[in-house]
Amino acid sequence: VGLDAAMVQATVQEMARQAIGVDDELFLDSALMDSGMDSLTAVSFRNGLQQQLGVKLPSSLMFDYPTMK
Repeated sequence: VGLDAAMVQATVQEMARQAIGVDDELFLDSALMDSGMDSLTAVSFRNGLQQQLGVKLPSSLMFDYPTMK
C-alpha cells in the first residue's frame, strides 16, 4: 500500500514547522536550513518522519532534499 501524497506533504510540513519551532506556514520550496533548521533538528526531523510515515529515510535527507517540494 502506497502513501497518499497529500497526507505525506501535510505531515512533512507540520513536522518541519514543529521541528523549527515556528507557528507560520512553511513554503514547500523554501530551504529548511534557511528557515531555521540546523543539523540537530534535521536529525530529529528525519527520525520523526521515519516513525510517523513508517519509512526508512537516509541520514543525508536534508542535503539530498533541502526543500519540502
